[in-house]
Amino acid sequence: MCNLAASVVARNQSPQPSYLATVQIAHELDGCRALMSDSWWHEPPPPDQPFAQLYAQQATKVQYFLIAKLLHLPFMLSADPRYEFSRASAVAASRGLIAAYLGLRSCATGLFVVCESLEFQAFSAGITLLIRLLSPASGGRPGDDDNSGEDWPLIEALTMSLRRTASLMRCNVASQAADVLGLLTQAARGAYAGPDRYDVVLPYFGKITIALSRGRKTADLEGWDECCQQQQQQQPAPSPFGTVEFSANPFDLVHFSGSLEGELGGDWSSMADVDIGFNWTQTFTFDNNNNNNLL
Repeated sequence: MCNLAASVVARNQSPQPSYLATVQIAHELDGCRALMSDSWWHEPPPPDQPFAQLYAQQATKVQYFLIAKLLHLPFMLSADPRYEFSRASAVAASRGLIAAYLGLRSCATGLFVVCESLEFQAFSAGITLLIRLLSPASGGRPGDDDNSGEDWPLIEALTMSLRRTASLMRCNVASQAADVLGLLTQAARGAYAGPDRYDVVLPYFGKITIALSRGRKTADLEGWDECCQQQQQQQPAPSPFGTVEFSANPFDLVHFSGSLEGELGGDWSSMADVDIGFNWTQTFTFDNNNNNNLL
């Protein structure tokens, strides 16, 4: 699989990344997957499995699904309907990666494995699923599968597992990842309780911005006659709404080249003001009904 990972990097670095190369790498990945039985891929590890075997199996799954996700993610982000295969493949790989991670962390012997990279890889899969879930078109694409109802519980389980890991081992990666997933989930459900503006730059992905608008204030009615002011005051206050913006360079994943102390474990929000150019941006709007955010 190391050779296939190198092939993905080579494709990304080419002047015009080839979709034919993507399909060829995907075919080779399928060949790797066929080396193990379906039960090996899908069944959760038994509770009495020796730790060395447990870790090797789940880490192998994580790496396989990570390569598949990175292979298809740039084309998943494209609006071109010809890339529906990559959208479905990136989503399926993200689900498999999260399931493999949870399979390790749910076993008693896997609770205290120190691996910030593992937490981040699972988190990146959660972000991929969230982009799909937040997309207004995701429910209407003809090629979409019928498993999207399983994705929210999967993201919730991932968030809980990351919080537990952060608590048990003081893992800064897990802590920040859980916070980002939690705020995005709140926004998607119209219950955002974070700051009015939240900016964070994710290593090896891009930037996320959540911005909350509180609507027009009745105090800004100076110049209106008294009658109009009374009518305006009798109307219900506008419901707060917000936007979630994802920005990335799909074929040139953001890395910090030493700019962020501790890299994965550093403070992701500290890079929010750094001038980084992105060539892909997608914005989602949400209605926010959290009373704590009302003026």
